[in-house]
Amino acid sequence: MVVPDAPGTRALGGVRREVRELSALLSTEVVSGPQATFANVLRALPAHPYVHFAPHA
Repeated sequence: MVVPDAPGTRALGGVRREVRELSALLSTEVVSGPQATFANVLRALPAHPYVHFAPHA
């Protein structure tokens, strides 16, 4: 899950690079931006043994 530029917060500059690097190493499905909703993330979880979150906390 990637949300590098959530409204009202500063951009997370390294997130896009992080996604590229992880995608080069692993088979990935990236849920990002407006599609990174609670429901969409829950729907994707069962299909993947590992999950990496890169949002604002």
